[in-house]
Amino acid sequence: MGVYRSTFAPNYANSRTLLKATLLWRNRSLHLSALVHSGADKSFLDREVARQLGVDIIPLNVSMEPDGKL
Repeated sequence: MGVYRSTFAPNYANSRTLLKATLLWRNRSLHLSALVHSGADKSFLDREVARQLGVDIIPLNVSMEPDGKL
């Protein structure tokens, strides 16, 4: 998956940056806003975004707590 283009829109209230981006996956693309958190331990992709792009979803045998801890 790649980001075709993005527009920088800084959010100085916290350590996250919101970007307008185009995600590319195989022969599909999707325009959206992406949240970048430079201190994050993991990366996530919304299930609906994955579905729209045709990304395979593989269930895991672990669950995530709402605060992001395993």
